[in-house]
Amino acid sequence: MKFGVFADLHYADKENDTERFFQNAPEKLKRCIQFFQKEKVDFMICLGDLLDIGKGKAGQKQRLMELYKIIGDSEIPFYLCLGNHDIDALPCQEILAAFLPGQERGYYSFDRGRFHFTVLDTNYDAAGKHYQEETMKWDRLYVSEEQLDWLLEDLKGIEKQTIILTHGNLDERTRNGEMDPHVVKNQEAVRKILQENGQVLAVLQGHCHAGAFSVEKGIPYLTLKALVDGREKTPILLGTTEGQEEGMLLKFLDLAEGEQKVESCIFLR
Repeated sequence: MKFGVFADLHYADKENDTERFFQNAPEKLKRCIQFFQKEKVDFMICLGDLLDIGKGKAGQKQRLMELYKIIGDSEIPFYLCLGNHDIDALPCQEILAAFLPGQERGYYSFDRGRFHFTVLDTNYDAAGKHYQEETMKWDRLYVSEEQLDWLLEDLKGIEKQTIILTHGNLDERTRNGEMDPHVVKNQEAVRKILQENGQVLAVLQGHCHAGAFSVEKGIPYLTLKALVDGREKTPILLGTTEGQEEGMLLKFLDLAEGEQKVESCIFLR
């Protein structure tokens, strides 16, 4: 089994700046997909923020459909975590209807080979209400109580090793002496479920554009760098079980300017 992962594309109708290159999104997405096709991945995952809010709402659906066509034309099965900027850009039901027909909520799970993948939706407020464009607070993300109950049931009895996929971060990281704002506010409750389950192999997450890595009670938390950052930088993750009787190899690469630079590798088991 092989799969590709990317995060934080942020396609929007606004000018590039010195750090974020919103208009380069289609080109970078195509570069990712070309690499995934060459590697013959079985599926690909976006860890959130396909879209961003630009100058106005008029073109948001058009940009969604543009990305949908690029992804659809690849014929690679696609899974999506909803990001906070996706919610800023369009109602979540429109995004889910495009990429995950029939999926009515942003959290779900699926099996591939000997692994179970659980997708979380971290776009809830403290009261358990799903954020909308006018209410979104990017630095106050929660996993709802209803979703925590679902997560407990989803993982119960699963004998396969499990990968958690999320936009908001779940590891306990600090910045300038305070909790990193990219970390989900009720992350302790989520981690408790993951740690007590015993089958969680790793957590893959987006949201924090610089990327991050930590290990908490034996579970690695791997935060992908953002595709939107840098004119040419194209950070991705390639996961593979080929040649592995157990576990999984993760390769972090940068595809900038047609190169395939391996930045780091981690073996999960």
